[in-house]
Amino acid sequence: MWQVTDGPCSIDANYCLRSPNYPSAYGNRQACTIAIDDSLAVPILVKDFQTEAKYDKLIVNGDAYSGNAGPDGIVPQGSISWSSDSTVQETGFVLCPQSAATTTTTTISPRPSMWKVTVGQCQLDDSGCVSSPNYPGKYGKNDNCVISVDSEKATPIKVDSFLTESKWDKLEVNGKFYHGTGTGLEGVLPVGHMTWASDGSVEKSGWRLCPTP
Repeated sequence: MWQVTDGPCSIDANYCLRSPNYPSAYGNRQACTIAIDDSLAVPILVKDFQTEAKYDKLIVNGDAYSGNAGPDGIVPQGSISWSSDSTVQETGFVLCPQSAATTTTTTISPRPSMWKVTVGQCQLDDSGCVSSPNYPGKYGKNDNCVISVDSEKATPIKVDSFLTESKWDKLEVNGKFYHGTGTGLEGVLPVGHMTWASDGSVEKSGWRLCPTP
């Protein structure tokens, strides 16, 4: 029922809206715009909401939400906007379409993750998969991420999707750079940490990588 049209917010695999870098803290002076398809709009289910009260605000239907009071049960219309100021950062929010969230909570449970985003706007979803900033939308210019890998939980990488600007926008895994269509990354067992960097020109849809079951 919604789509991120501007900024580093994201829609995860369960169609839930997430603040930038969730579950890590969002950044300073960030802003997002989320367009609503009014014909598909249903009440919002707030799964998590922690922002700096009075300063870092989510605007829904003209009303500002901050602190730990999210727009639970509100049917959004038109668009939603998010903005943070230049000081305190919190974990942010996860907002789900009520019907979709009810279904997924009975069928999907989060798995212990083998990796964690420690720097930047890459995303970790409830399926344990990690993705480029704003995926499945386009990543931004001059993005940088660091993803640390827990060696005790690590399994070979399953490439769900991979499309970056060839030779310029690169994911480094085990000292090797992957770009373009990510040829050769499938089945690689990551160690230590992975890094992502994009340059200042062309943006693509990016990548989503999952642990092998």
